[in-house]
Amino acid sequence: MGLALSLSGLALLTLTLWWRTAPRSGRTRWWTGTDLNERSVLLGLPGFALMLVAAGPMGTYEGETWKLWFGLVFAVGAVMAMWAWLFLPLPRWFLPRWFRAQHDRRAAARRSARGSARARRGRR
Repeated sequence: MGLALSLSGLALLTLTLWWRTAPRSGRTRWWTGTDLNERSVLLGLPGFALMLVAAGPMGTYEGETWKLWFGLVFAVGAVMAMWAWLFLPLPRWFLPRWFRAQHDRRAAARRSARGSARARRGRR
């Protein structure tokens, strides 16, 4: 069972890294459309994959030192997943270089929309 967990975690980690870094084909990347998709591919699914990779060996190894190292990997994965799915701001340095400009434009549009909504409420 532990081997199956680790292998499924490695497969998911490989898939999410390929989604993030694969050369762009003729179409746009599917995950750049919504905020939830972006967070899931950039942080959530890789974090969940790290948790799966670490969960298998944690149940099979007997030594406390090994469990500590795998526990650390599990904790890093948990922090990444929670950061993504609690909708905390994504650090700019973590975004792929090709995606930063698009992310900045969308954030500026959200800020201006929020500001115009506040101005309309203030005029009433």
